Amino acid sequence: STNLMEAIKLAEKDKVVDYLYRIRASTINNESEGSVTLEEPSERFSSLIGLDRAKKLIGALAGKVGTEELRGVIQVGIAGCGKTSLSRAVAGEFGLPLYIVDIGANSDKYVGETQRKARKTIRVLKNAPRGVILFDELEKAFSASASGSTSGDSGTAKQSNAYYLNYLTNPQAADGNHLILATSNDITSLPPEWTRA
Repeated sequence: STNLMEAIKLAEKDKVVDYLYRIRASTINNESEGSVTLEEPSERFSSLIGLDRAKKLIGALAGKVGTEELRGVIQVGIAGCGKTSLSRAVAGEFGLPLYIVDIGANSDKYVGETQRKARKTIRVLKNAPRGVILFDELEKAFSASASGSTSGDSGTAKQSNAYYLNYLTNPQAADGNHLILATSNDITSLPPEWTRA
């Protein structure tokens, strides 16, 4: 009877924690106007098949996460090779929340809106608890900026790029620094400053 009551209390506690997590995820998504999605880490390195070199390298860097020595890692490879899954596993392995940033969601046809949304996204990330930020498939967000073309967007892609790069030099969270992970299928289409940030 006592064990059953304890089990019920634990189950209720898990429901409350899950409910609070969903509220926080919804709040972050709404405040960022859909450009940041919070995921509860569910994968671990042990759940990934292969990627042994990458898992070993990232595991060795665990003590440097969020420090000046390791602000971020960019993963490059063909589509479907496991870059995003590895990012989810990194968050799970380190016990950190995963914030997936869709930079393309910042794009807007109205003058000034793209930049406003980028600033708002960064503000949400700064106020969020320390975690792993994933910029997935960067080349899709910055293809116009990378090619040097500003036709049709009056340079907003370059301005948005500058906002994010400035944040990456000091990826603050509410309680420390985030670890930045990025994925790209084609690094040659990225603005070169992303590989230096």
